[in-house]
Amino acid sequence: MAKNSVLLPDESHCRSDIGAILYRDRKIYAFSADIIEVTEPNSIFGYVEYKIGISMDPIDVCNYDRRIFELTTRFRDLNRLYQQVSTIHKQLYLKDNVPLFAPTKLVGSNTPETIEERKTAITNFLNFVLRSTVLCKARVFQTFIDSSKEVPSDSPTEGVKSEPEGNINEHNIELD
Repeated sequence: MAKNSVLLPDESHCRSDIGAILYRDRKIYAFSADIIEVTEPNSIFGYVEYKIGISMDPIDVCNYDRRIFELTTRFRDLNRLYQQVSTIHKQLYLKDNVPLFAPTKLVGSNTPETIEERKTAITNFLNFVLRSTVLCKARVFQTFIDSSKEVPSDSPTEGVKSEPEGNINEHNIELD
């Protein structure tokens, strides 16, 4: 592959753990992204920050642990990434359509409606890239995720809701 290629030639060119995992461990993990937190601007000239979590859930839970990476960014940077990845998607004639992204706004970019629209667009876009075996190898995406930090994952039952203790009738069977 040419040095100027939009894709990294192999995992040795990845500068972060998450980048290498996305490159080589596609059969080991299922990847997903979500907005964990939104930080409102503290001044009229401030900007909204989006804290993004990328989780890697092992397909084989007996041999691998869940891994979670987080990074904080702003909409402007995500919009730039979206434009670059969309261009790469077109240049490589990849199937599927890149999901629509939230439009930029000069006024009203900090309203709850706009933030919610952007959260949805960001999540859809990042999950689209994470599902793509090609786009996650793009230099621009790898550079974007380089700033992420791994955070400790909670217990193996994280996210699993358990029934309260003493609930004998857990299947809602009527007893006489």
